Amino acid sequence: YCTPGLEARGDNLYELDGTLRSDPRNLRHLRLVHEAIQYWQSYDGFARVAMSMGTNQLVTALAYYVIAYVLISHHAVVACWLTVLLFMVIASTLIRLDMSLTGFEYKISVLLVASGPVMSSIAAQQWLMHTPTNDEVVATLSPLIYVTHAVWLLFLLYVCKVSEQKGGSMLPVGFRSVMYIDIFGWIKTLQPPIHRGHAAGA
Repeated sequence: YCTPGLEARGDNLYELDGTLRSDPRNLRHLRLVHEAIQYWQSYDGFARVAMSMGTNQLVTALAYYVIAYVLISHHAVVACWLTVLLFMVIASTLIRLDMSLTGFEYKISVLLVASGPVMSSIAAQQWLMHTPTNDEVVATLSPLIYVTHAVWLLFLLYVCKVSEQKGGSMLPVGFRSVMYIDIFGWIKTLQPPIHRGHAAGA
């Protein structure tokens, strides 16, 4: 029942436009959800990466704290080296658990992550001796420590493997934790298939 003069025609109302129902992809609310999913997936993926790499950087920072406190302040060389070694094992394990790397990429990652604290431990031990030769060793190793960290961060950008997915979101698929949000397996299907002849010959 309609009261005359109180209701207008609905020809221009989006919700009543029947032509849009032929293709649901053109519906406004579905397009808004699709755009929101892109931002959500990217945010969630990079948040997982930030948590993973933040833990890795925390372990490295603790290794440097041990060098400064145990080795330099208390001159406990062996205790410092053993603790730094333990932290580097933890950092390497985190890389293995959190990232999908080839054998070569994993070896390079461990080398870059461990080089800084190891060289810093050597430089701190040499600095305690206060001899001209040891001072030259310290002066040589000090800039290399910063270089290894810079190279590690640049290499991390490569192994993250940030790529655009089918839905339009940008995801760092090099991390295992990011793959957990791929409940339908869409990310895996985007990888190019291996040619049978090439695979058989390999």
